Amino acid sequence: MTEQCRIERASGAPVRAPDGELRPPMTLVWEGKCRLRTVSSVTSDVDAASQLLVTQSAILFLPVDGTGDVHVNDVVTFTTASADAALATVRVRVAGLHFDSDATARRLPVEMVS
Repeated sequence: MTEQCRIERASGAPVRAPDGELRPPMTLVWEGKCRLRTVSSVTSDVDAASQLLVTQSAILFLPVDGTGDVHVNDVVTFTTASADAALATVRVRVAGLHFDSDATARRLPVEMVS
């Protein structure tokens, strides 16, 4: 795992950000090394509040130690990217959990939304 990411969770009622958008305050859940792998290049359209979005599935790899408190809907922001600088601008949402007695990494299904 050569990338670095930050995982945050919404923690309260939305507040107005400097750009005028309403956003919930975020609490840091975990920060450290990670890896992202796209499962498929297939995308799907989602209509959310009359806004057309495109989702794509991927797997987020995290170290097993210290990441057991990550929950569905937590937001992952990549802070560094070794091979692809564009990854440092990607945000994904945790879509599922992974627990395994012999796991070498925690493999979380995530959704990239754009």
